[in-house]
Amino acid sequence: MLKKTIALLLILGGVYAGYVYGYNKGFSVGVDLVTKGPTAKLTEKKPAEPVPDLENMKRALTGSWQSVADKKLVRSYTELNEVVDSYANKRISAGEFTLFSSASIKEGEVSFVPEKGRIYISVIDSAKKQEDATSTASVSYFRIDAITPADLRLSTIGKTDTKVINFKRI
Repeated sequence: MLKKTIALLLILGGVYAGYVYGYNKGFSVGVDLVTKGPTAKLTEKKPAEPVPDLENMKRALTGSWQSVADKKLVRSYTELNEVVDSYANKRISAGEFTLFSSASIKEGEVSFVPEKGRIYISVIDSAKKQEDATSTASVSYFRIDAITPADLRLSTIGKTDTKVINFKRI
């Protein structure tokens, strides 16, 4: 009777240990080790690259932003994808903006290689667009480096030197 009880406890302990191992290491790993032997290589899948949420970014970007370096410069983004730059309360330029990421554009659509997981803004100046609709010179690109409810940091793209522009929400 004692031998049967000990044998039953050993069997139950082995089953419990296998069950715990399965949860800790994954049942498929245990099956692979049993069917392929202990020399089988375990592979981990890399997590998929996060796709930026352009709609949320557009909501965060919409509004008026004052330049930190020059308080007279104000840039406003609207829900209708319009961007307006004003200097000393005078409109100096206007255009249409589009948000995009490396996942939302085709290769070769822009003149630079977008980084994965980053969001960019393309701005087409309305005046230059009317002058020459086929020119890509009327397009400016910016990378959104940081955005909070109060702060916005953009970097120019495609220029000879990258310039960082800091804004405060007004």
